[in-house]
Amino acid sequence: MEYSDKTLMQGLRTGDERAFEAMYEKFFPKVFNHVFLELQNQAEAEQVTGSIFFDLVDSLDKLPHDMTLSAWVYKLTRQHLARATPARRKLDTRFRWRAGEASVVIQTEKEAVSNVCVQR
Repeated sequence: MEYSDKTLMQGLRTGDERAFEAMYEKFFPKVFNHVFLELQNQAEAEQVTGSIFFDLVDSLDKLPHDMTLSAWVYKLTRQHLARATPARRKLDTRFRWRAGEASVVIQTEKEAVSNVCVQR
């Protein structure tokens, strides 16, 4: 059975376990897929998605009355991805161009592990 955002909100605010299960079933696939597409890492996407749902339940009292549950879930997803993305930038492959050569530096969180120079 598909519940409206308003019905889910009422149930979540009263601690109804069925409302949480219905909300989770309704939003988990969309949230996880969106997070996974952004992060391209299943373990990280699972961790971020879990944090989103934890914060969702924890922040229900902060939900503006004119905002739907769907909009709140989307807002929390964007916030969590914004926090996750800067940390991931340390893992990205970076290209540095110098006169006459191109350097590719592959960095991890702790140190640069490879520096390959290619002469033109």
